[in-house]
Amino acid sequence: MGYSETRMKRRITTADVQAALDGFVQAGLVREFAATPSESPVGDAESKLHALNRKRRRKRFGKRERALIKQVIEEFCPRFAPGATVVYIGDAESKFLHLEVAYLKGLGVVIAPSAKMPDVVVHDTKRNWLLLVEAVTSAGAVDWKRRKELKELFEGCKPGLVFVTAFELRLTPTI
Repeated sequence: MGYSETRMKRRITTADVQAALDGFVQAGLVREFAATPSESPVGDAESKLHALNRKRRRKRFGKRERALIKQVIEEFCPRFAPGATVVYIGDAESKFLHLEVAYLKGLGVVIAPSAKMPDVVVHDTKRNWLLLVEAVTSAGAVDWKRRKELKELFEGCKPGLVFVTAFELRLTPTI
């Protein structure tokens, strides 16, 4: 008889899981969180800590994102859209680092301040394309939902829209 034949199967119930969780909480291995913020035993100090951590994460990803945006402008554009005009640059920290409002209006695009813009917008005048580039450092590629959002945002655009996802590494998996 092998190991798998002598091993007994046991059905795990909800009560078993709850008992295990209670044991972890009592041992101090897991902290119990309240259902609503008003019931929370921790308070403002922890929420301030979470806010600070979010800010640090944003800043860390912001640096990586800016480096990737720089690569898009310095390497991708000259290689795949030589002579193209960069009309918008933005990132997580500064939404409108560079914005050519009049140029975009000439292309039939009006951007609201609340718009969820791509990271880089480039106009390839030779092919009359507007490249909408997302620099991905933490999330995935442009999916169907994001593509729909961008189509709606650039609805009146005269040039054709081209959706581009830029990754940090070539090895990063795509959809």
